[in-house]
Amino acid sequence: MVLLKRLLCVFFVLFPLLSFADLRIVSLAPNVTEILFKIGAGKDIVGVTDRCDFPPEAYQLPEVGSYFRPSLEKILMLNPTHVIGMREGYTKQLKEKLDEYGITNRFYQVKDYEDIITMVTDIGDLLGKPVEELTENIRSVFAKNHFDEIKTAVFLINTKPAYAVGGGNFVDDIMKCAGLKNLFGDDNKTFPQVSYERVFQLAPEYIIVAKRHGSANDISFFRKKIEQFDRDITIIEIEPNIFLRPSYRITDACKILRKQLSK
Repeated sequence: MVLLKRLLCVFFVLFPLLSFADLRIVSLAPNVTEILFKIGAGKDIVGVTDRCDFPPEAYQLPEVGSYFRPSLEKILMLNPTHVIGMREGYTKQLKEKLDEYGITNRFYQVKDYEDIITMVTDIGDLLGKPVEELTENIRSVFAKNHFDEIKTAVFLINTKPAYAVGGGNFVDDIMKCAGLKNLFGDDNKTFPQVSYERVFQLAPEYIIVAKRHGSANDISFFRKKIEQFDRDITIIEIEPNIFLRPSYRITDACKILRKQLSK
């Protein structure tokens, strides 16, 4: 009886470790890939989508299709134990097939930075990875929202046509974290389409513009618009992959924006 008790004790100590020993993860979203590498699960990733480009090691992994249309066949060929993605790349058929094959799967929906913390926590629990330090860092950075002066800004994720960041989402949270008032923060749409006339009518002190591949002409076009409307506005160009992905890198985004505002 004593021996049996000892064996049971050993089993319950080792079982959590054994259950995570042979992880094979397919990531269906670039932000998920970033998180997996950050929490120490990068070595367990066996497949990613075509948009998974950070960290650089992600480029070396097999692709299973696009972010919005991953290939079920390619996923199954990799024999994954876990498939993790976002609701944007989710289909009922995909989930049903993953469930049918007994593959653990999660598809997250994120709105604000608190949802990112919840997602990171859940992924950590799912894979047996410690994430407390990471989530506490996110929370501490976004808790520092006490500024002597609040600047006004419009954040454009696209310039032609112009789409701005609305309120109640994690990009809006990044702006608040940096000490900015989002002049479209009262809009309940995540990314409302806006007119240049409306942007300049609001007279922001800053316009944040997401850089896009091949969009240099769009930025030039936008600068001409500023001159046309005769407004004294500072333009800040940012890297969209850091600012527009719901990942732990939102802390980097906040710090980058704070530094830009201090110049």
